[in-house]
Amino acid sequence: MIPVRSIVVVLALAAVAAAALLVGPRRDAIGPAPAGAQDDSDADVDPDALYAACDRALFVTGSREEHEFLAAHRDWIDRFRRRAACGTPASQVKALDHALMLLGNLANLTGDDRAAWEEGRAAFDAVSVRQGATFRAGHALSSLLDLARDERAQAEAVEWLHAYVERVDDPEERGVARVHLAERLLATGHPAEGRAELLRSRDAPGAAAALRRALEREVVSLAVGAEAPAIEAKLDSGASFTTSALRGRWVWIETSSRTCGPCRTERPAVESLATWLESRGVVVISLCVRSADGCPPDRRDGDRIHASVDAADATFDVLGLGRQPRNFVLGPDGTLRAKDLRGGALRAQWEALLGPGR
Repeated sequence: MIPVRSIVVVLALAAVAAAALLVGPRRDAIGPAPAGAQDDSDADVDPDALYAACDRALFVTGSREEHEFLAAHRDWIDRFRRRAACGTPASQVKALDHALMLLGNLANLTGDDRAAWEEGRAAFDAVSVRQGATFRAGHALSSLLDLARDERAQAEAVEWLHAYVERVDDPEERGVARVHLAERLLATGHPAEGRAELLRSRDAPGAAAALRRALEREVVSLAVGAEAPAIEAKLDSGASFTTSALRGRWVWIETSSRTCGPCRTERPAVESLATWLESRGVVVISLCVRSADGCPPDRRDGDRIHASVDAADATFDVLGLGRQPRNFVLGPDGTLRAKDLRGGALRAQWEALLGPGR
């Protein structure tokens, strides 16, 4: 006769095995975890505190060899992805957002936008599937779409957003996704489709409604070829200025913030272009979006104007400064000639307007 204790042990082992079979497919569905995913040393660390440590490690410790800097970025991206696999839904999404922003830095450093977009989309999808119907993407959706830079990635982002909208249950989150889809369609030369998506999001509540209003203002006030709005900002000295006083001259407005990783990695190229533009008589406005860390000290180098705005300023909404970096080309007649050009496209646009540089 088989002892009762043996029967209990066998049944317990069978129950554990059955549970493993039930759980296994769910974990596989979210894709492979990043290297070192079993290390939960950051599990209880607030993602914002982790980002502050990342900021000090990457940007405050001085210059390093490029391969060391890239390796450090990869290490922090993996740490944030591990953090996005645990904790509360809100902390997971925060960690995901920081990982996506660092992927943007990595793309700027390596020039490999394609790899960053594909990895970012996979990370976003993993957290989305893990949280299911409770998923609230927050700023992470914007950070993901910032990785879709080339024409092919832009098209993929539009297609992916269409599918994402269809599977979102929460009305506010669905509205946010629709507004992002509208913005992406407008940015890729599909104005009719973009406006249609904006119309579909008209009843979206909360943050989606605020995002929609900001995009509507931008569509109206920052249409390329139309007269640009009078943009006001403050120097750190307290003086103010407006772009309406600069009629008759070419103007370039470039915006950044201290919390924007791509802004920092693009800084050398931006400064080089600004110096060349100043030599051609262009007024360069470096506009900093104020945060808790403030802005760099105010200074004027030739025609360079260093100024700042915060989220309460009208200029913040008019220029759509909820995302960074942005830049705007204003003609002598006050019209908006181009916006949001990056890398070589930005220099090429200016050379087309002013003639080839030296």
